[in-house]
Amino acid sequence: MLTEIQSQWLKHLFSTEPSDRPRAEAALCAWYPVILKRPSPELFFWFDSPERAWWAVQLLESATERLWQAFVDQKSSRREGRLFIEGLRAELCEKAGMEWDRLTKIAGMHRTQQTMFLGERMTFHGLDDVRYKQAWRKDHPHHSEYMTRMRTLGFGPDEESEMSRIETRFNQVIHEPMHHPCVPGLSFRYCQQSPYTFAKMAEDEEVALSSGREAPPAILAAWDLARSSGVCWPFEGAVVLLERPAELHFNSEMFLHCDDGPAGTFRDGTKIWARNGGVSSEKQILQPENIRPDPVREFVGRVRQRRAGEAGKDPVGKVFKAIAKAFGKRTDVFEKDLPAALPERLGELRAHNHGSLPLLDRYVAGEHEAVWKDLIALGSAVREDPHAADALAVAYETMGRVEANVRTVSERLVRFGFTRSGGPLHTPPNRDVDARIRELEKAAGTLPISLRAFYEVVGAVNWIGKHPHFSAARSPLCTDPLVVEPIEAALEYASVMGEESILIASDALMKAETSGGDPYQIEVPNPAADGVLLFEDHDLYFVDYLRLVFRFGGFPGYEGIEYQPPQMAELCADLRKF
Repeated sequence: MLTEIQSQWLKHLFSTEPSDRPRAEAALCAWYPVILKRPSPELFFWFDSPERAWWAVQLLESATERLWQAFVDQKSSRREGRLFIEGLRAELCEKAGMEWDRLTKIAGMHRTQQTMFLGERMTFHGLDDVRYKQAWRKDHPHHSEYMTRMRTLGFGPDEESEMSRIETRFNQVIHEPMHHPCVPGLSFRYCQQSPYTFAKMAEDEEVALSSGREAPPAILAAWDLARSSGVCWPFEGAVVLLERPAELHFNSEMFLHCDDGPAGTFRDGTKIWARNGGVSSEKQILQPENIRPDPVREFVGRVRQRRAGEAGKDPVGKVFKAIAKAFGKRTDVFEKDLPAALPERLGELRAHNHGSLPLLDRYVAGEHEAVWKDLIALGSAVREDPHAADALAVAYETMGRVEANVRTVSERLVRFGFTRSGGPLHTPPNRDVDARIRELEKAAGTLPISLRAFYEVVGAVNWIGKHPHFSAARSPLCTDPLVVEPIEAALEYASVMGEESILIASDALMKAETSGGDPYQIEVPNPAADGVLLFEDHDLYFVDYLRLVFRFGGFPGYEGIEYQPPQMAELCADLRKF
């Protein structure tokens, strides 16, 4: 389904040959005066390592942008990160042969987001003649044709095309080692919305061959750069360039893939892990038996696909019924009105199981982590008798201990002078919490038992506030204080956003009022005992995340930090194990 020209451009995209550095730098020197209206760049920084290349970009940007400075400060807040940044800064200065202040002054601002050369592409595609200039008027007979061609030029290639599909999947995998979203094409934009991808270059070259026209100098320079190097990031007076990978492996569909090793390797030894064009990991490829069980995700996907043709939204309730039918009969213990007091609640669950709650007994005896591991291994069977009552009992006992820790830490924070504006540090659950849980599950999907129990027993927590040590003003450290939003906020998020996930909290940067990324979430529907906290750095189950939180007094951002606040030991003292 690919044309000959598209195939040629894919060969350039997939090339593992070393970059032709003189040719690439010459192409950039030709490109700058035409597009950026600036002299040719003075400095070229080549990297074999994708991580070092991407952090070099952030480090250079931090000289002019506060947001990037916050990322660098956060990286530098830990000893390992500080040594990395200091070494990288010294490497850039050594390559440039000058001090840092002079280097950043020459480099200037990053120019990726600037509109690049849409005007030259319009001319090249024949959109500058009088007829099309007149077609700006809506009443012009050629207005519709003009707008159609403008949309094709301005908004990238057809995403459903074979080449775009291959290139998108390739970029998603190849840039994963940077721990950053896909950087398409050359990191150039030919207009404000669209990157200049290899698919778009193939489209332009086909226009050139079919029309007999020569491409404008800026486009020729971009083609030359794409044929001779990997990704690059242009600044006003400097360019950061990443060397091509040294090795790549593909499946029959031209997707990065390897069943028994890395799908590729960069020249510094950084490995690329992929299966059938999707991002993977060393553990998933080499140790699949150690991957945590996820018993229902694929099944839910198949159910949703079958129901995609139904009118209206796919009702989550129907999906859960299909899950219940496939994985066994659901017990009625989840519909029981249990007593509010924890001892009476556990007593009724024991009565439901005729006095036998072996997992709870083990948990109370001290096997906290082992019991939760066994519960998770049950998958959706945890909602069937005789496991359901036992699982609920363990979850309630766990969250009872979490609630005691929340109260203890909240009281200590107040005593230490911690202040929070806009609400209490801890909000106990409302009396109608059971009704709210049913409403949330109807809107979003079945909650894992751990989160359900948190809402019922703990309620909500928000330890974002001010303190000279735990949350010092203008500190480069994101302390990531514990926040679990109220169930009402999760319900509003599900209703407005339509996400198949439950909002838990903002990410660490947003908590520090420094921009931010995706909020912490738990995927639903999830009829298992626990769910993974998405977009949090540690990739932990919710209960494991809470354990991490209390190891640092509610501020897990201090993990790995040499300096600990003087009150940290007292804040963590005698907290309950769970």
